[in-house]
Amino acid sequence: MNKNESISYTEMQKFFAREIKEVGGRPITSKNLELSLLPIHARENLSAPEMPWYTEVNDIYMEFRRSPFWMVAGYVFLGFMLSLLSISILSIVAFSFYEMGFNSDLLFLYLLAFVLGCFILPGAAKIAFFTPHYLPIRFNRKTQKIYVSDLIIEGNVFFGKIKLTFHEYDWKDVEGWEVSRHFSKSMPYNGLHLVVNRENDINALRQTRVYTTRAPWSAQEMARQKNYIPQIWLYCHNYMAYETVSGAKNKPQPFIFLRNNWLFKWPKEMDKRSRSSKILSE
Repeated sequence: MNKNESISYTEMQKFFAREIKEVGGRPITSKNLELSLLPIHARENLSAPEMPWYTEVNDIYMEFRRSPFWMVAGYVFLGFMLSLLSISILSIVAFSFYEMGFNSDLLFLYLLAFVLGCFILPGAAKIAFFTPHYLPIRFNRKTQKIYVSDLIIEGNVFFGKIKLTFHEYDWKDVEGWEVSRHFSKSMPYNGLHLVVNRENDINALRQTRVYTTRAPWSAQEMARQKNYIPQIWLYCHNYMAYETVSGAKNKPQPFIFLRNNWLFKWPKEMDKRSRSSKILSE
């Protein structure tokens, strides 16, 4: 891995501004992003960070799941509540029709039920119940490849099209970047992003989010969450370099609201390649 020297700091700010959307879906200003290229030197006896929680770790590959930006923004909970509200009002309207037939005094309720049922419920239910929210990333140290699954949103998170994408990258081309931006006092953004830099060309860069801090309850909690960023990067680097890492076991996972893991499945060929101890031909 070589440090990205031909791409300026300003260009990297613009790159991340294009890739990251502010909570609420609005574009962000590149100059307000703070970036830091993380070191690549492995550390001996690095303690396993509290994040990420492992899905699977062995001598061939390590896999863990990470959240998209809307988990931090609370869109899943909002989708759940809007779905619950829509279903409740639709049930009330259906029951009133069954008991009393059409009632002009309930016209507003009928219109509200129509709007909720036709426009709100489909998008809210999609993001709450039918979208996998915690997507895995695999690090195969035998083949020195990483395998990434991401969600691409075209338009609004509720009403736009959501596509699941898969990519294979060479570990030697991967850089670790710490990205920070404060939207408000109660909504900071701090994330660990992997940037695939094959050609030192700004137009050829690819990135994926590995870890994102959540809204802090205190300054101490924010500092604790931010400290995970270099820890996770160095832990991944140590693992891929066959250096000493601790805690190579399945870790207990905390309660996560509507993670929808049952909706995710690796493509058969990529699943085979990412678990293999040798490079398989295409």
